[in-house]
Amino acid sequence: MLLLAFNMLQAKSGGRYKHTPEEAAEGMQKEAVAVVPLAIPLLAGPGTMVTVIIAHHRSNSWLASGLLVIDIVIISLVAYGALRLAEPLSRRLGVTGINISTRIFGLILAAIAVTFLATGLSVLFPGLHAEA
Repeated sequence: MLLLAFNMLQAKSGGRYKHTPEEAAEGMQKEAVAVVPLAIPLLAGPGTMVTVIIAHHRSNSWLASGLLVIDIVIISLVAYGALRLAEPLSRRLGVTGINISTRIFGLILAAIAVTFLATGLSVLFPGLHAEA
């Protein structure tokens, strides 16, 4: 996660993904290149699914289950709106704006990754944990 954040801070793509100019040209000619079953786990991965299952299992009433469904619908609408606005927003931001936002989100991701590392190291090595 930290390596991905460093790439984002430099506004670089992963670098691991190579494609030929012919593949890039073919992709630009197509209207939509995404395959729906492959895109679904990116929006609702295993962590999300397990969280929903546990929340539904812990709900004691129909009201709690109904609120969970309403939450899912609201989040789905927000994701739909974000995906629909992605192209107009990217045109408006331009390359510079996208690079700036990539760097900002990379900084946030780096902070989260460092927090994960620090938490994991303090659990593995309790002597590193400083008492306040």
